[in-house]
Amino acid sequence: MMASSISSMFSAAQQTGPPQSGPGGQAGLIPTTSGVRSQNTAGGTLVDELESSFEACFASLVSQDYVNGTDQEEIRTGVDQCIQRFLDVARQTECFFLQKRLQLSVQKPEQVVKESSIRFSRRLEEDHGN
Repeated sequence: MMASSISSMFSAAQQTGPPQSGPGGQAGLIPTTSGVRSQNTAGGTLVDELESSFEACFASLVSQDYVNGTDQEEIRTGVDQCIQRFLDVARQTECFFLQKRLQLSVQKPEQVVKESSIRFSRRLEEDHGN
């Protein structure tokens, strides 16, 4: 499933341990296991929580109760709660990455400028290539 591939994509970065010092003695921004933890979970990461909340949304939509049509209002409330939980965790995850991006812009502003110029060059190539 796509959610498990997302989780595995970040698990390698999370298992690297404390941030490593890069050139100039600045700490890297590789998230540690504790760096991605949510306050709401007992040991999982935000990515794990995002994955499980997505799976709960999907499960609530394909549950037998939903298919059989028993108590539509209760089903709708359950689905709404699952979707709201997923959106909340998605916002938390987005905030985590935005914070890391802000740290990067403070610690290595030249990297941000380099990435922006690469993005700009790609857009120019796409616009002139069409």
